[in-house]
Amino acid sequence: GKGILSGKDVCMLEHLPLLLADGHRHFRIETVSETPAYRREVGAVYREALRRAAEEPFRQEERWWDMVRAHARIGVCNGFYFGKSGMDYAGIRPDAAGSLLTISPSAG
Repeated sequence: GKGILSGKDVCMLEHLPLLLADGHRHFRIETVSETPAYRREVGAVYREALRRAAEEPFRQEERWWDMVRAHARIGVCNGFYFGKSGMDYAGIRPDAAGSLLTISPSAG
């Protein structure tokens, strides 16, 4: 088969509450070509964020974004979630490197 790749890191950090609300319970962070530091540090961010995503209101930590940005060499995107281009970032984070697309909580 063929696949479309982006050099940007797929980031769904701020969308974890929506994913949990939709019934998703298992997540995989693809890190095959990443460093051990990337796996350890980004994995820790997502573990903590998933625990917090079950709480209301979901409070993101700026340090999570600092860590994600430190490892995302050319920015972040949402892949092809939300029916948008794989190079864009859909969310409310204006400082996520890449084109910003604002979505509503009911988008999916």
